[in-house]
Amino acid sequence: MTAPPIEVPILIAGGGNFGDVYVPEQALRLQVLAAHPGRPVIQLPQSVWFRGPEGVAATAEALRRHGDVTRLLRDAPSLELARRHFPVPARLCPDSALALDLSGVPRHPDVPMVAVWRKDKESSVPPPPMPPGAFACDWLLPGGQLPPEQAREMSAAGIGFHTWVGRPKVGEPCSVRRRLAWRHMPWLFDQLALDRCLRGCRMLVRGRVTITNRLHGHLLCLLMGQPHVACDVDNGKVFAYRDTWGCDAPFVRFAASAAEAGEAAAALAAERGAGGRAGRRRHAEGRGVAGRPGQDDVGAGGASGRRRFMCGSGASGTGRPRNPQRRSQPWPSSQQISRSREGSPAKNVRTAALWAR
Repeated sequence: MTAPPIEVPILIAGGGNFGDVYVPEQALRLQVLAAHPGRPVIQLPQSVWFRGPEGVAATAEALRRHGDVTRLLRDAPSLELARRHFPVPARLCPDSALALDLSGVPRHPDVPMVAVWRKDKESSVPPPPMPPGAFACDWLLPGGQLPPEQAREMSAAGIGFHTWVGRPKVGEPCSVRRRLAWRHMPWLFDQLALDRCLRGCRMLVRGRVTITNRLHGHLLCLLMGQPHVACDVDNGKVFAYRDTWGCDAPFVRFAASAAEAGEAAAALAAERGAGGRAGRRRHAEGRGVAGRPGQDDVGAGGASGRRRFMCGSGASGTGRPRNPQRRSQPWPSSQQISRSREGSPAKNVRTAALWAR
């Protein structure tokens, strides 16, 4: 594959793993900088979290050696840290999740309350006590294996991808099949991202009220109009985001502890029940980001800047996503793809892409 011109930038995914806590992700980021000197690099919106000065110094040196990196930070404390320690341009920008349009995701709660609660490097606090019929969960799974009821909700393309390509193991090089799929069927990775996002949405809306200490749990609930209570984590990024951009949605509460979150969720459930369903649908004003600080930020998007997220917009009204690049043809099996020994592997994968589309 021909390398793009040197002026074409590299985009590095945003999130909350910029720092010395998530070692593999930070190592890959520094590896990209070292391997592509002179090519513009844009780090998409991140929160910054370092536990020690050594990691800050190593990152600053890598950014200095590269020389052409633009950093987007999604909260004011991260922006201040970046400007103080890193010799590259830094700008304030809201999280990329706000580009999603989740207004069409169906919400049919089957339990009174659900807590999507992380308990990892960022939070050692257990979830709040749940009332009868409610439960706590998280969208990260040990071993990465989906429960059968969630696996059945994946798209045919997603299921076929995992069957044919498989899951890479930590520390092993990328498989040939995965590289071929990335080169000749890149739209499949979009479909996998869509599957993953919708899975998280389904988890969040199972309860009439949701409790979460995940920033993206809070943001997705905000976009869907889901009543919820948001808690902070050890590094303070959830409340830092709130304090930077503001949040005045009537169906959102913030709690300083897990116990307080349980009480706030019960009060919110009672309030929403007494107020009827009409107020629950009035969430458009709560999806944006209020209180944009100053002129040094990248705009929050708005209707013109938001790309359409194909959720629940199919003609069948079933709430399943539509992928215009994929039709109903069955995903080819690995035997079908490798059946023709005369053709090259790349040719066989291209044929598979035509079938899947």
